[in-house]
Amino acid sequence: MTPLPRAASARPHRRRPLGPLALVLAVLAAGPGVPRPVAAQPGARLHVTLEANAVTLRGADPEPDLLEVVRAGGVVAVGFPRASRPGEVDYAIGGWRTEPARVVAGDVVRLAGAVPAVAATAPDLRADIDAAAGRIVGIGPAGAELQVRAKYHDVGGAVRAFDAPVLADPGDGRFAVDLPGAGAVPGDRGDVAWVDAGGHAFHAPFAVFQGRITLGEARVAFDAAPGLAGHVAHTRAGSAAGQARPLRAGGSANTARPSETVAPLDAPAAAGDLVAVTLDHPLVGRGRTHTAQVPTLALQLVPQNDTAIGRAPPGAAVTVTVRGPGGAEHTRRTVAAADGGVAVDFVGVADLDRGWRGALTVEVGDGWAVTTEALVGLVHVEADVGVVWGDVHPGAAVTVSAHDARGAEVQRWDTTANDSGRFGVDLVVQGGRIQAEVLDLTPGMAIGIDLDHARDPQLIEIPVVAAQPDIDRESVAGAAPPGYRIVAEAMEGTRVVARTAEVVVGVDGRFEASLAGTYDVEPGAYGRLTASRPDGHQLSLTWAAVDTRLDLDAGVLWVNAATNRTGTARLRSRDGVERAAAALATRRQTTGSRRVTAVEPFRDRFGRAIVPAPGDTVDGMIGDARFTFGVPRLEAAVHVGDDRVAGSTDAPAGTAVRLDATDAASGARAVRAGVVATGGAFAFDLAQPPAGEPAFDLRHNAQVTLRLDRRAERFSRRVAVPGLVLDLGRARLTGALAPDATATVTWRRAGQPLVGVAIRADAAGGFAVDLRHPDGRRFDLQPADTIAVDGPGLTPAGGIAMAVPTLELAFDRAANALHGRIGRRPGDRFRLETKRLQPLPGTLAGGRWDDKLTWLDGGRFTIDFDAHPVVQPLTGETQAFAAVTGAVATGTLDDPDGQRAVLTRVLPMLHLQHDGGAACGQADPDAAVDLRLVDPAGRTVAHARTQAAPDGRFQVRWADAGGDARLREGLRLEGDLGGDAVSLEVPPMRVAVDWSAFSLVLHGLPRHTYRVRYPALWDCWGEATDALRALDAVYVATGDHETNADGMLQEDLGPLFEQGAAPAQGIEVETLAPGLHRLYTFAFPLQVEVHLGTAAVAGRASPGHAITGQMARGGAPRARGAAAADSDGGFMLRLVPEGAAPPAIAAGDVLTVATAGDAVRLEVPPLDFDFSADTGVVGAAAPNAAVVLTFRLADGRALTTAAPGDARGRFAFTPADLPPREAWTLADVRSVRAAYGFARHHRVVRDTRDGAAPAPPPDGGRAVYLPCAVWGRVSR
Repeated sequence: MTPLPRAASARPHRRRPLGPLALVLAVLAAGPGVPRPVAAQPGARLHVTLEANAVTLRGADPEPDLLEVVRAGGVVAVGFPRASRPGEVDYAIGGWRTEPARVVAGDVVRLAGAVPAVAATAPDLRADIDAAAGRIVGIGPAGAELQVRAKYHDVGGAVRAFDAPVLADPGDGRFAVDLPGAGAVPGDRGDVAWVDAGGHAFHAPFAVFQGRITLGEARVAFDAAPGLAGHVAHTRAGSAAGQARPLRAGGSANTARPSETVAPLDAPAAAGDLVAVTLDHPLVGRGRTHTAQVPTLALQLVPQNDTAIGRAPPGAAVTVTVRGPGGAEHTRRTVAAADGGVAVDFVGVADLDRGWRGALTVEVGDGWAVTTEALVGLVHVEADVGVVWGDVHPGAAVTVSAHDARGAEVQRWDTTANDSGRFGVDLVVQGGRIQAEVLDLTPGMAIGIDLDHARDPQLIEIPVVAAQPDIDRESVAGAAPPGYRIVAEAMEGTRVVARTAEVVVGVDGRFEASLAGTYDVEPGAYGRLTASRPDGHQLSLTWAAVDTRLDLDAGVLWVNAATNRTGTARLRSRDGVERAAAALATRRQTTGSRRVTAVEPFRDRFGRAIVPAPGDTVDGMIGDARFTFGVPRLEAAVHVGDDRVAGSTDAPAGTAVRLDATDAASGARAVRAGVVATGGAFAFDLAQPPAGEPAFDLRHNAQVTLRLDRRAERFSRRVAVPGLVLDLGRARLTGALAPDATATVTWRRAGQPLVGVAIRADAAGGFAVDLRHPDGRRFDLQPADTIAVDGPGLTPAGGIAMAVPTLELAFDRAANALHGRIGRRPGDRFRLETKRLQPLPGTLAGGRWDDKLTWLDGGRFTIDFDAHPVVQPLTGETQAFAAVTGAVATGTLDDPDGQRAVLTRVLPMLHLQHDGGAACGQADPDAAVDLRLVDPAGRTVAHARTQAAPDGRFQVRWADAGGDARLREGLRLEGDLGGDAVSLEVPPMRVAVDWSAFSLVLHGLPRHTYRVRYPALWDCWGEATDALRALDAVYVATGDHETNADGMLQEDLGPLFEQGAAPAQGIEVETLAPGLHRLYTFAFPLQVEVHLGTAAVAGRASPGHAITGQMARGGAPRARGAAAADSDGGFMLRLVPEGAAPPAIAAGDVLTVATAGDAVRLEVPPLDFDFSADTGVVGAAAPNAAVVLTFRLADGRALTTAAPGDARGRFAFTPADLPPREAWTLADVRSVRAAYGFARHHRVVRDTRDGAAPAPPPDGGRAVYLPCAVWGRVSR
């Protein structure tokens, strides 16, 4: 599919925590200026390198968060953490872009959303070195004290250091420093630093020019002062002078040094080429050109005798460096012989085996050095993640093949080695890199490597290799073939922090690699183990010391384990009875941290979430690692007035316990560590912080989490903090009390109670109550009214209360502005944010505006969105927020005690299904909705009225006296949405998909943009349905496409389905209709649901399509039927007998069902069962069928569970399969349904009510399906 210009294209949808890059993109999608609040601990300081994109945050170990670079009032770049150490976080600014974003003078660098603010303004700080005069010159803040540091060579060749303060001129800020005895040579470098009043440091590097050229690479690297302008010219041997490419010197987080610049060449550098770099030096007062003639160089590594041989210009000084795959490096210097020959012996120093690389370097004058490289070819198989990479000659065509244990080729992948000879492939069976099935490499299989289409692959067999950490011995032990060489690495993130000495596997096939003394192997430790074959090729896999974390509130289990391991965890009661289970799987992870976590909730066999209880036991296994632990009791109470949290547990005395508190309004955070005392008590006094940390004011609505750490097992529990949140728009009060507390919510005016409502908190302490009268009317809340919650046992004594504040918001479409008013009180915190209900190209997706408001008298304010545009980091486009259809503004007002009031305003928006019978939308809560469909003659063909729900959502159905009307092309939609007039003509939008050819054809408006989305599992509001959320991982693709001058669009969907998409999940097409409302439709392939024992065939197809069906038995037609798919694509086809006997579909019958462009012929598979309360369900289906049973109980509940069939197709569910302590038995079952899928995406169903087909919808299957309840009244 064509990539989106602004939205994400072909991205995965996973219910998993975000990594650093995903976090950046998520924040950008929300709009610049809407970072999540983070707590920056005192002492956090920025260290910024100017004219580079490298920033370091140093201080009291703040949580890594995003950085922003603000220029001319707008965010121009975002930085994300790339590495961290205790007390330090390194950032790359704009590092995911082609060109890293540089910090320049005048930029503001800030930690996004930090409280208190961490921000600094970059000064005009520059420096350069005059090599001829041995002098450093520069500019800094006028009159400021600067620190100059340099390492340079004196005239005698000795390395000297310079480190001294210097004062910038009070007038123009210039300075100059002479280097004592300087004989500056290429590569000498230093920097000038200045620390501002806030303690933030800025650095301006400088360097004597030193250039580096590598044969075969189409780039040069050089050191110079960042910010210098110039150009690079590349003249190929025997060719005319090459075109000069402009450049600006400056480093990035991806270069070795801030003073290093990498510039492209026209072609890979080769012998005889001429390369020239010209740089302006305004501080020195003159420019300079540095020219290099590329000599003939050659290098070869000889593993047989551990030598390096090569060629260089006769008599040239040569440096040969070899580097091993484990990081070892050795250097030798020599002089080329009279014939240009070079030979260097590394015997006894380096074993030049597979993976070793060599570099031969010659200095050619004018600051240039030229290098040629060589390597000993290596193939490395990352067996657990399905990745093969290696080193071959640059540009080689590489074919990687996989072979089964019999030697037969399973699949092959083609790639090309890069300029340095590195290649890599993901062993994807089908689909793309992100969402795809990865080949499972098992012992006995082999990986073949074929170079340059020689068709003679070298086979590397996958052996049995296993690794398990030993916490007591601080080692990694396991099994591998005798003679293999083993190295184990410990990692943190992507960084190797410790490495074992190489050990050789013994004749018994066992090994142990020790990390003792270099790394503390504790639960949660992880790393890679590399096994080198006798021929030097390598295989690696992940090792991990399993640790677990259990969320005691939600029953979610986190298990850190080695990659691509599966297993199961079971939750058992005190008496050993299984209560629930969680399927565990650690998926492949080829980028980022090697630490992989399985995150799954405990569920019983009916899919219901089960919360662990104190005394329960969790036991499980993932891969070869077992774990077992008991569930502790962990409870606490919050005393807001005393800034204190006290609790107790049955964990042993001395167990570590941690408290994490975050203020809801400011984002300020406090972390406190303690231990459990004798008897199980613990307490945290947040008003008495540890030395060097501030006190924490524990206010209402704060978030408090307790974490209990038992080494390999950790437990977390949220603690309810009493607090109130008043949603003025929804007329709804939510908040937190003690778990299961009862209380009364009272609305008071002038101290007198007006209305009281009884409430009961849930098990987590939360509650919600609508502030409405029994007839639905809202309470007439006025500023200064009081909402109080009183009840026995509430803390603080006497309950909690909040005053109703003044909080008003109103959009101004004409002025593209927002106006509002608040009652400002000392200590109040106000936050104003906007977002969009739909993407609108060229406009800002949202923003935070409370720091940009213009304040007027009486607490009134306004924000002019046009006056506050933002530069988008990814595109450089300047965008402003637009107060048009789909705009949403939310004001949040926190009082000094932490009680919160919220108000949201929406510019109403419709979601219209083209040719559909329903529409939905969003408006302000309780807004009146009145819509009409009018034909070209002005006649009303449908009329619908309703009222928006308290959350602002509404849904209507087009209904007229003759049945169901549809939103057809040519009709006009008119009406009113809460005072917002609507008038639009329904445009053409016809979609057809040829599912056999994966081709989509759309007829719509000429030169109009349509968005194609997969899957079509979205509700009327364009949000994910339960079906989509229920998927553990699903491929999600989005693409924008433009129709031609005839309004036609034809798209090949083949690449989409090659990436792992499933046709059964459909395709959705949407666009912006006139007035910026959303218009959508969708298409599904024909999917059939066969109801055995009835004459019914149900299913799904594209909306509005005609469906025909025929049943045949013994080769003769027995019944036919016809129906039409409704607005949701659903249909119910009733077979009519051709003879006198009524048809009843049975196993072996043949069904032929057809619709436009799609038809299926299905032989009905077997499915039968018997049910009784005494024996349960006993049945038969196709062999190994994935049967699903649904029990409908007398109380109306429907519970679903899996009952997979065995190799003979038998399946069962007996009374013994009921979860323990269930409140129902099989005697409460009123009906049972069994179903399973067959023939791709079709299903067969049998119900206990044999012969009774599901009740057909009215009007012969043409009824409109409404995915959610309709709020309010619907009139015809």
